[in-house]
Amino acid sequence: MLIWLTVLVLTSLVVFFNYGRIMVLYIYTFGSKNFEAGQKVYLSKDILDAKIDVIAELRLIRPVTEKEAKDSFFFSNATRDETLAIAQKKGLKPVLQYFNYGINVSKLKGAGSAAVGTFIDKKIMTFKTPNGELGKTVFYIIKPYPNIIDNNISNIEVPKGYKLADDLMYVFCSNATDSETLNSTK
Repeated sequence: MLIWLTVLVLTSLVVFFNYGRIMVLYIYTFGSKNFEAGQKVYLSKDILDAKIDVIAELRLIRPVTEKEAKDSFFFSNATRDETLAIAQKKGLKPVLQYFNYGINVSKLKGAGSAAVGTFIDKKIMTFKTPNGELGKTVFYIIKPYPNIIDNNISNIEVPKGYKLADDLMYVFCSNATDSETLNSTK
């Protein structure tokens, strides 16, 4: 009896202190679609029904390396020194951030499809909210269709010492699906 009570208490403590991680793993395993590489990714019906003109999406930014900071001829000496100091900091990691990059819903409707790109991968990643807080959740990594992108949706810039890591778009798994949804929003 005492052993079972101890096991129950320890299990409860593990769940309590790791609830966020457990939920993200649950979403990854059971709450997201299993796309195949190259498969079309569509915006979910809930997002299309939200009556939003442009849906801000996330881009991956990464710290500039020391070599990049030293070799860049785009920086003034002062900016190069500041960027080099940031690049030399330990512990800086890639993070997803809202950026001047988003899905123009009018362009989607004009094209007659909610398809936003092709699937590349699914990962648990850290993201930065517009108010600067960090979170972790499941993202679909997609190669966006350029004809539906609006590049002028916010004033958020890449932080000093960081740069865009790639040309991909990162979509919350709850915002995407594997079947056409535009025709069902009428």
